[in-house]
Amino acid sequence: MLFENVNRLLARTTQTAVVYECRRCGTSVDEDTERCPECDAEAIVRHRIS
Repeated sequence: MLFENVNRLLARTTQTAVVYECRRCGTSVDEDTERCPECDAEAIVRHRIS
């Protein structure tokens, strides 16, 4: 039981997704995008989802 709980916790910390989106309009963009293709804003934000 202890090992199962430890493995479950470790799995949570290693499975992290990263999402990039425009801060102004919320459009999802690629990692290397500098300006939003929809609203031309430079405010691209990175969200780590775990």
